Amino acid sequence: MKFFRKFFKYLHVFQVMAKVSLMVNISSRGTFFIGVFAKMLRAILVVVFFQAIFFHVKSFAGWDFNEILLLTTIYLTFEVIVIITFHRNLAYWFPDLLLRGEFDLTLIRPISPLFFVSFRIIDWFDVTSLPPVIFLWWYVFTQGGFVFTAFDFTLFLLFLFLGVMFYFGLMIFLAGVAFWTVNPQGVGRLMERVFMAAKYPVSAFTGHVRTVLLFILPVSLFATLPAEILLHRSDPWYLIFAFVIACAVFFGSLLFWKFAIKHYSSASN
Repeated sequence: MKFFRKFFKYLHVFQVMAKVSLMVNISSRGTFFIGVFAKMLRAILVVVFFQAIFFHVKSFAGWDFNEILLLTTIYLTFEVIVIITFHRNLAYWFPDLLLRGEFDLTLIRPISPLFFVSFRIIDWFDVTSLPPVIFLWWYVFTQGGFVFTAFDFTLFLLFLFLGVMFYFGLMIFLAGVAFWTVNPQGVGRLMERVFMAAKYPVSAFTGHVRTVLLFILPVSLFATLPAEILLHRSDPWYLIFAFVIACAVFFGSLLFWKFAIKHYSSASN
């Protein structure tokens, strides 16, 4: 019962923060609708980019057009999840909160400071990327020629969740570093550039770059691995590795966050 009370408490807090963020976003309707158009166009251009490639080749790194479309759909789904929620909160808005000395107020609130700074601002501009993503999922299911079993899709959802958990852990580490640096936002920009590599299948890379993207900074967790699960191409040993690394990074980041909070001397000290 205690768990459910806490869960619904945080769900309510999340809903309130989402509502406040929406009110802020639509306060300037012109800016909001321009942003909506730009976000939807961005999602569409990713598909157009690959379509242009397939006008000239039959496959890209061993993936045909429909398989690349599946990969792109998963990448955009992942992107919508992390960008709407915690990415900008931890990479940009949390360091700003620290610099302005306002994080001290967060520490006295009766909720988890990490939860608050991770989901304080919900980016409704990126919510508008959902219609193209939903259309792409419809196309993949109805026109892609794929056959997904219930087990395939369950395993896919599990590893998509693990990918989000892994990325969340990376961003928590980044946020923790902000306690000792003046402006860590450059690292946030770097993370965005690395994340963009996930829109391509890892097989498109060779040599040391491929090794890095598979084992050192495994962006394959974000899109390639979930796509390979649905396409029955995944390596069982790599699935085990992905599970272990995602859990290690996420739970390690929580320990690092607690360490950073413990050694935070506050803006007034």
